[in-house]
Amino acid sequence: MGMFDTVVINNFELKQPKELKAFLKENNVSLPNDFQTKDLINCLCTYQIDKNGQLFEEIYVRTGKKIKREPLPSFNDNRSFLEKLFIKRKYGLLQGLEIDETIPKKKKSKTTSTIAIYSYSEIASRMVEIEYELKIVEGKVKSHKLIKFDLESKADSINRIEEKKKQDKEFDDMLEKRRIFKSKWYYPLVRETYNPFVYFTSLAVRKLCEKITSRINRWHGV
Repeated sequence: MGMFDTVVINNFELKQPKELKAFLKENNVSLPNDFQTKDLINCLCTYQIDKNGQLFEEIYVRTGKKIKREPLPSFNDNRSFLEKLFIKRKYGLLQGLEIDETIPKKKKSKTTSTIAIYSYSEIASRMVEIEYELKIVEGKVKSHKLIKFDLESKADSINRIEEKKKQDKEFDDMLEKRRIFKSKWYYPLVRETYNPFVYFTSLAVRKLCEKITSRINRWHGV
């Protein structure tokens, strides 16, 4: 799918097809107000459009303060002792470092462009796909039009949900098998011998491949 940006619609009215209006009213729900676009800078930035059609870009500015780098999230770490030691020595120095504090701010955009914004989400158990084209001049939405709309049928919705339940059950069964394996008396032995062997072998193979690629590029003058 690649990179994209998010466009949040704040009280700006987008034209909706009659079928969508009836569906939303029937289920007493509303269309999500966040859309994606690939027509801006594509770096996971967030934009907002207010009720007057003004486009804002969310930027982060420095406050002049220093804060400690957030620690890595805690999780149930089942890696071997050697793997933990290697990763801690290689990446652990980043913990506790101070970085510049930043806060989000809205900045008026001066963009002049025609962009497509799209949304694909589940609403009242049915998938709704909708796409608009916005004509923006100097950061102001001058016009917009609906270019794509699709509402999943009830039959397709039922089939998709059933398929998802089946996949979820298969995944849960796999996790249960994994849990049973990890509860065996010999699991710690496997973790401390086989796991580091695979881990460090993969690192060595990756390093070797990088060297071979580097040599080949040098020979070909890349």
